Amino acid sequence: MAKFYKYRELGVSPSQTYRRTKDIFVNSRLFMAQYSAMNDPMEAFYDGNGLTSDEIRSIKQDKTKVRICSLSKTYSDVLMWAHYGGAHKGLCIEVEINDGYVIETEVKYGNQLWTPGCNYSTTVEDIMSHKLAPWQYEDEVRFLRKLRIGDTDPQYLEVHITKVYLGCAIDNSEVQKYSDRINCWLHKKQCFNVPICQLQQDELSYWNGQERIALL
Repeated sequence: MAKFYKYRELGVSPSQTYRRTKDIFVNSRLFMAQYSAMNDPMEAFYDGNGLTSDEIRSIKQDKTKVRICSLSKTYSDVLMWAHYGGAHKGLCIEVEINDGYVIETEVKYGNQLWTPGCNYSTTVEDIMSHKLAPWQYEDEVRFLRKLRIGDTDPQYLEVHITKVYLGCAIDNSEVQKYSDRINCWLHKKQCFNVPICQLQQDELSYWNGQERIALL
């Protein structure tokens, strides 16, 4: 089964960051956000030239009915660790997804806003799966859940945690402390024998615009 990766800060108790990280392990789930809460200010933007006002209105309504969980295809990206992994002092969680109610879509990157074209025939999934090129280093895969009439709002994606990477900047004296804490959280969900290891600097990589290469 394919593996996907979620970068997180560890946080300090009782901060919101700490509680949210703990929740991932205790409940084996990842939060699914609405597009308006994502960190890209141009999230779900598109070129609406050629669309009618009714089509644009329909797209806007559809976008509010989708929740998104963003994951990466890599656990070693130096910028992902810097931006989402607590400046290399956080963690990256390897997970498997087995949820028949979500749509898996690999994000496509381009230098211009994506356009549905004339004679609107797109879906909101198309819009949610396109981002501008500067985000390409994320190697993002998205899991989308569409809200249907009468459904409760499903804010979480159930996951199976298979491995945990600790950031390379965590002091050696703290690695065992964090490992013990994560194991304690996992055991509350009856998850045992999940490998926890510290990523080393020579394992880091980066996206150079064409391919992923080793940092060192």
